[in-house]
Amino acid sequence: MIKYVTGKRYMPPWKADPAYRSFANEKMLTDEEIVLIANWVDGGMFKGKSTKKSKVSLSNANTRTADALLAAQPISIKGDNKENFTLAIIPFEFNQEMNVESVEYLSSTMKIIHHANFGIYAVPDPAIDIHALKDPIDANFVGAKANQLALLSQHIVYYNGWVPGSTPITFPKGLGFKMPRRGVIILTNHYAPSPVDVTEISSLKFFFSKSEITRTVQTLSIGSGGVGEIQPSLMLMPEEINDFKIQMEIVEPLSLMYVWPHMHLLGKSYTAYYALQGDTIPLVRINNWDFNWQEAYKFKKLQILPKGAVLTIEGRYDNTSKNPRNPNIPPKIVFSDGLMGTKNEMLSLILVYLPYKEGDENTGL
Repeated sequence: MIKYVTGKRYMPPWKADPAYRSFANEKMLTDEEIVLIANWVDGGMFKGKSTKKSKVSLSNANTRTADALLAAQPISIKGDNKENFTLAIIPFEFNQEMNVESVEYLSSTMKIIHHANFGIYAVPDPAIDIHALKDPIDANFVGAKANQLALLSQHIVYYNGWVPGSTPITFPKGLGFKMPRRGVIILTNHYAPSPVDVTEISSLKFFFSKSEITRTVQTLSIGSGGVGEIQPSLMLMPEEINDFKIQMEIVEPLSLMYVWPHMHLLGKSYTAYYALQGDTIPLVRINNWDFNWQEAYKFKKLQILPKGAVLTIEGRYDNTSKNPRNPNIPPKIVFSDGLMGTKNEMLSLILVYLPYKEGDENTGL
């Protein structure tokens, strides 16, 4: 099995087309490494010498101990095969601002997480009770708690998330964001349908740096749930393969660190690029989209997205009965309209970036 999946490049999982663009966080084997594994299998898979027992980690986590672990309250998910959207408020207080160089999302039951988004908010006003919303909130029925949420979310500091297959985002020395002394994390979890009752606990691991943060990392969501218009409207008819596109002009230059593509189960292929004065610059291309293996793709050095450039995102979707990932057999009409359910669809690109500064073209990551 190891020989087969590595020989087919199914493992390790890396969906971005290396012929289109290479990235700093690539998880790929060289041709020589694939041959080495095949020879090892054919030769009887003899165990190599080891001086001590090795412990295999199932996490892509930072290997050092986290400087802070902030956990949400346990959430009970019923085994009714229905999706759930939940808000969890995680309050925090530190003695001082902290320089953050990496954040990692964890769940006690990762397999039930469709995706997770989290925003970090400063709440400097001591009159606002950051501990007021202790219990999880059904995101579909915020109701009377909307005013309290609005008070807590006035000053956003950082926004990011986790999707299946992705690795933690880390920042080079001097780049990152400052963790406020006092505030909350608003965590939105999308839980996949479960046939059994599950108690889930989400947490965030923070890794702080002694180096001062001189430039603050920012994020921008384009497409479903963000800025920019999908053309035509994202509606997939049964037994059809359809193409959709987002185009928007960049009004201020950006220095990109990561690009994070996103589609759902019916996604077939994905391409993002920008054009300026007749030149087309590739950002990311995924020829065979797989919802189970998503990633925030890290550039080898800051990629400049110039002012006046036209950013284009193209997505192809397969809503036919021949698509083995189609959750509806026979196929049904599938649409977006801002809905995030697994059986709905999305076309989006999250940019993790810095406002452009002269010399960024030569800054490695």
